Amino acid sequence: MATCAQLRTFFLLCRVINNRQFYDATEVFRTLGKHKRENFVKVAFYLLCFFYYLYSMIMTLVNESTNEYQKVAH
Repeated sequence: MATCAQLRTFFLLCRVINNRQFYDATEVFRTLGKHKRENFVKVAFYLLCFFYYLYSMIMTLVNESTNEYQKVAH
């Protein structure tokens, strides 16, 4: 599975390959809806990654504390 950094690098590389890395002042409002949707997808992806990592961290901490409690109890 790709990491967030690898996906970000792939996204930027695709922009350069498709020659979409520059903005023309006359085209900004014509492509505003597309860019807005693209940015919402990015935000949703980063939020999903954040909560996944947060969940993983909490589960690891809970499992470690449970294991330590069981060792002390026995």
